[in-house]
Amino acid sequence: MIYSLAFIALLYTLVIIAFIIGFDKIPIVKNKNTKPKHKFSIVIPFRNEAENLASLLTSLYKLNYPFDFFEIFLIDDHSSDNYLEIINSFTTKNGIVSIRILQNRKQSISPKKDAINLGLKYASFDWIVTTDADCIVPKNWLQLFNQHIEEKQSLFIS
Repeated sequence: MIYSLAFIALLYTLVIIAFIIGFDKIPIVKNKNTKPKHKFSIVIPFRNEAENLASLLTSLYKLNYPFDFFEIFLIDDHSSDNYLEIINSFTTKNGIVSIRILQNRKQSISPKKDAINLGLKYASFDWIVTTDADCIVPKNWLQLFNQHIEEKQSLFIS
């Protein structure tokens, strides 16, 4: 029994070391302030995230990217909190970029997948990015996507 636990602990340690080595090999991307060229549709599914929405919206408002180069789709997956009040208050106060609130429609056993697909149907732009409502996006988030697309002639980024 003790040998099994020691073996599992050793394996776990080796996996953690492999992750550390792998992450150290990832090159650091430097912002070159590439001129914004690409437009993005941001799709954000959420359910009962009222406590996080203000922080997320603030981070989107602070993006280092022209407001007319991105749109935001907030897809509500049957929330029972006061999300609408928070979103309306924020947009009234800040006059943020194009925000559309959509109601998710259950079409599969994966509500998040359904929400993203719904956002894709309404997206106006060729580039789609997604995030979760409990995240805060970095201010150069879209700028770095734009830069990567320009430098690498990317068709898809994951």
